[in-house]
Amino acid sequence: MSRGVAGACGVVFCFKQQPAYEVSACLVGSEMCIRDRNTARLWDAATGALQTTLEGHTGGVVSCALSSDGTRVVAASYDKTARLWDAATGALQTTLEGHTGSVRSCAFSSDGTRVVAASDDTTARPWDTATGPLPTPPARPTQRAPTAPAARDATPRAPP
Repeated sequence: MSRGVAGACGVVFCFKQQPAYEVSACLVGSEMCIRDRNTARLWDAATGALQTTLEGHTGGVVSCALSSDGTRVVAASYDKTARLWDAATGALQTTLEGHTGSVRSCAFSSDGTRVVAASDDTTARPWDTATGPLPTPPARPTQRAPTAPAARDATPRAPP
């Protein structure tokens, strides 16, 4: 397997099946990760051979990503988690928990040391792949905070 090549991720439409369906796909070197129901599958893009099936999610897998060196896979799911696997063995390394809504998207940092997962709960949670959760930024407010009325004359004045 080719490794160490920066990859591209996105949505692929499969028209071989009727009706056509949408899958999340990520390509690094000759490895391709495709989500399929409650699993993510690693394929050799050059030969079309299935490398491994990554199981463990209890809800549908929404997106997946490969680390830039091709050694790890992260997948986001409706089960409110993201899971991290070893790409070579298919072994589950960790489950990234803490969201209160479906996890819709996930990505690795460019150096592969961190993962971020974004959820329907309006948060994006970062994790260090070696040590676990990182401080979470505050949730995006759902309403704009009220602002103070503008002062009529904010020009500074010299004392008399």
